[in-house]
Amino acid sequence: MEPMLAELIAAAHAADPEDRLRAAENLSLAMDDDDPAGVAELLVLAADPDVRIRDWATFALSHLVGQDSTGIRAALWARTGDEDENVRAYALHGLARRRDSRAWPLMIEAFESGTVKEHLFEAAAFLREPRLAPHLREFGDDEKGRIAAALTECDPRSRAARDDLVLQVVDLLFAQAPEFEPTIYCERFHLDILLESNAYRPHHVTDVISVLRVTGNDPARAAARIIDGFRAAAG
Repeated sequence: MEPMLAELIAAAHAADPEDRLRAAENLSLAMDDDDPAGVAELLVLAADPDVRIRDWATFALSHLVGQDSTGIRAALWARTGDEDENVRAYALHGLARRRDSRAWPLMIEAFESGTVKEHLFEAAAFLREPRLAPHLREFGDDEKGRIAAALTECDPRSRAARDDLVLQVVDLLFAQAPEFEPTIYCERFHLDILLESNAYRPHHVTDVISVLRVTGNDPARAAARIIDGFRAAAG
């Protein structure tokens, strides 16, 4: 175990809440995603009497830890009833990020309350629940495009149309630049659709959705932009 991680685990058990807070703030940064000792401490800290500590630990479990387990889900579910609205929102995001169907009814309650934390729009996208779409439409759109992205994910037809555009881009890449050996993939705890060139080291990775967005959802323009990026990365 790395010395910093060991020191933070010890701090997580300290009587002084400031030490426990430091552990909650830094554990996820000091450990690997699959480190069971670090995750175990975050599960305990998520139920700490100090709301600041619960906030940081729940945020870490929600946004930073790339693991899923019954223990993590149970800890997040417990925090959906927290007295603090930030902690509740982080817990909902964490459940949604793990595609836990218990999250969407609580998200509807949050949307109807009128005090919605921004990251709950991303949480809605993870869930892909069509029943969230009417509530999302009531918010219009935001500068970061999170509501539009959530609506796409929650509408099966919109999602299928988006996926078709992505496949068109991939087909064009294979037709126009097969030497870059493009590979498309998604990561479980992220919403991006990534495209990677395997022909060079280090690999060049592009978010296809972002490229389509800036090219007006034109597959030909998107493919050309990605090829330019591959060539620039290859030198």
